[in-house]
Amino acid sequence: MHICHNAPSHKLYLELLFEDYKKGVPKILLSIPPDTQTELFGRVFGCTVNALPEPICAPVDNCVFDERIEDFQFTFYVNDSLLYDKLYVRELKSNQRLMYRVYPPHRGSILEYKIRRLPYEGVNLLDQQDMAFLEELCGFEIEKIHVTQEISRNVPSRHTPYGGFPYEFTDTGLRLVTEFNDVMYYAVCIERKVVEKEMTSTLKEELAQFIRDVEEKSKSDHIFSQRYPELIDETTDSVVDGIRIFPSGLAIYRLPSVNQLKVMEMLKDVLAEAGWEYRFDCNFEGMALFVTKKNYTLSIDLPKSQYYSFFPKADDRTEKEPAMLLDAAESNTLMIHLRTIDTKLTTSHLTTIGKDYGWKSVEPYGSQLLFVADL
Repeated sequence: MHICHNAPSHKLYLELLFEDYKKGVPKILLSIPPDTQTELFGRVFGCTVNALPEPICAPVDNCVFDERIEDFQFTFYVNDSLLYDKLYVRELKSNQRLMYRVYPPHRGSILEYKIRRLPYEGVNLLDQQDMAFLEELCGFEIEKIHVTQEISRNVPSRHTPYGGFPYEFTDTGLRLVTEFNDVMYYAVCIERKVVEKEMTSTLKEELAQFIRDVEEKSKSDHIFSQRYPELIDETTDSVVDGIRIFPSGLAIYRLPSVNQLKVMEMLKDVLAEAGWEYRFDCNFEGMALFVTKKNYTLSIDLPKSQYYSFFPKADDRTEKEPAMLLDAAESNTLMIHLRTIDTKLTTSHLTTIGKDYGWKSVEPYGSQLLFVADL
């Protein structure tokens, strides 16, 4: 793969990209434009769409690009069975990552063309597929789109990565300027569907459903369906991804962040309503939450974002070949990746983690790791 090492430095651009991500800007502003891709990689991978939740890197994904550029690591995967490829961008100093679904370039070009034509042909120009793709780009469900005509002295100064639309945030969503001159301009106003009032109760309902599934289905983990405000801690740039159950002997003690404490407080009410007893235990490493019902005690952990995105999946396993054995080097690499994010994880936790990716068990086998699919 050709790399344009003589290209101008993009360190500042990439640092600002991560800062925008931490601020929670609409995903459409986190795209990597084609010109920048050419300067960085020597080619255009495609139309990049910031992905939440993170796309899992599966064993069947084929890595075709893995290079360090400036202070960032870029890894690109292709998979013929998917409609998109995957691009991972990791900031080395913080170990934070941005993940992208990468679609063919023409998808972005067609949508850009239609947005520019909206002032003349109306919102009905966007079909159902266009709206779905625009929602994925923006990162929110769209309530409605309408076009306004305004005086040119108010044209925004910043531009979107794709299409170069002047834009500004509004209380209800995003405004894109499609055409302007010295006198006036057209703006496409994209308004998000308002759901904030329901989020607190919805998060509590999601926690309550998980506790019911623990009792009725022996479920051991759950990934939250959306980024509720209670899950986000802006001071540490972290997001609680979900909730996991471990046997009490494998409890993970950690110093909880603000968002983890918020979820724990809500979880206490849910547990009490479901008839579970709970207690907090502390040691020199931090704090752990234990729950008990009918003399059966479990521990609860609240993993934060980017926890296990690289964990192998069991999608390609069959009844004839249900197992996968990682060699010593691969096993060591997996544990290094896990411990880079959470130093407290050991091989004893792998079976519980692996259930979320289709594995019945994940056990050490000498210096290797043996994965057995849950078929």
